[in-house]
Amino acid sequence: MKRCGRCQAAILSSELVMRARELVFHVHCFTCAVCSSLLTKGDTFGMRDGAVFCRLHYSELPPLSPYHGAQQNDPSGPHFPHGPEFHPRLGPHPTPPLALPPPQSVNPDTVKMANTFFNGAPPAPRQKGRPRKRKPKDLEGMTANLGQ
Repeated sequence: MKRCGRCQAAILSSELVMRARELVFHVHCFTCAVCSSLLTKGDTFGMRDGAVFCRLHYSELPPLSPYHGAQQNDPSGPHFPHGPEFHPRLGPHPTPPLALPPPQSVNPDTVKMANTFFNGAPPAPRQKGRPRKRKPKDLEGMTANLGQ
């Protein structure tokens, strides 16, 4: 039996649910973690650490640190007791700033957003198998011009 991603109560097989990634929610539990506004099918939302956020509050979240996923999934991940600039043998040393690459022309079609949104709607269905065979009357019109 599945449990709701928000209230952790059991979800019956007869109940309507909202799905986001691998989580399942009661319809009334599928709300923004900040403002508690109810999100419905087609609404744009974002997720972080299993919490659902409306578009406004998701865009206001601070960006993830590079070590965010590693610390969450692996407790033995990177740990800096003296800060990231401390080396056990060399002592503290500041990290020099990185040189930025020269600006390039950016194609807006290939740019990915740092904060991705999900609208909850399933993607358009793909065609399964081979297309249907055309009827003979459809083929007559296409082949009539070939003999001339």
